[in-house]
Amino acid sequence: VVSGTMGTADVIVDVVYSINSYNLTINYKYADGSEAAPSHSESVNYNVAYSVTSPVITGYTASQASVNGTMGTSNVTVNVTYSINSYNLVINYKYADGSQAAPAHSESVNYNAPYAVTSPVINDYVASRTTVAGTMSDNNLTVNVTYYMVTTSIVDATNCGSNGNGSITVTAPTGNFEYSINGTSYQSSNVFNGLSANDYTLYIRPIGEDFNYMGTWTVASIVTMPTVSVASNDSLFCLNGTVSLNGNGSSV
Repeated sequence: VVSGTMGTADVIVDVVYSINSYNLTINYKYADGSEAAPSHSESVNYNVAYSVTSPVITGYTASQASVNGTMGTSNVTVNVTYSINSYNLVINYKYADGSQAAPAHSESVNYNAPYAVTSPVINDYVASRTTVAGTMSDNNLTVNVTYYMVTTSIVDATNCGSNGNGSITVTAPTGNFEYSINGTSYQSSNVFNGLSANDYTLYIRPIGEDFNYMGTWTVASIVTMPTVSVASNDSLFCLNGTVSLNGNGSSV
């Protein structure tokens, strides 16, 4: 408003217009409304263009990669929402020769979410991973699980099978596995010595995981005994066993 009282001379008044500025506020939030990053705030002159790049947050995608516009005649508030990303988890099941052992497993897992996939059981084979477990990173993930055929070498027990001189040696797989014949006590050695004749349940597991192979292997009894001739009949007896002979006249 130009106001005053006119005097005795001409009056010239210069009215100067200053440009207005307005507040630009950008809020960065997750889908649940919690803060994803500190808000951005600045003062922008009227009719001036603005462009603000949204922060990069690992595992999330912003609803706007950048906030762009031209400042109008009022303050501006923009909400940028961050949605969680999901990534592909693919598990391939293969035999040692590279051929397929079972159909591949595929699923989409959110960033930072846990996953646990139990490997299929294949008779006579042990898997390199009993369970594929972890927490999803910010990249697609492919895991290969290899199946190895279980083979053993067995030394049968001699002398009626009771002397504990039989053994079971797991010839495959070896390496990053543990072995047990009771399902409780595991050992890194693939050899079990001192076994009497019996059926043994063999458990194999990847180190630090649950077992994924269980099979029965038999230590047989081999009779390597002396022969005693009694009344014209040959009979086999265990070593260290007892034989009773009854005399009849001059024959024993």
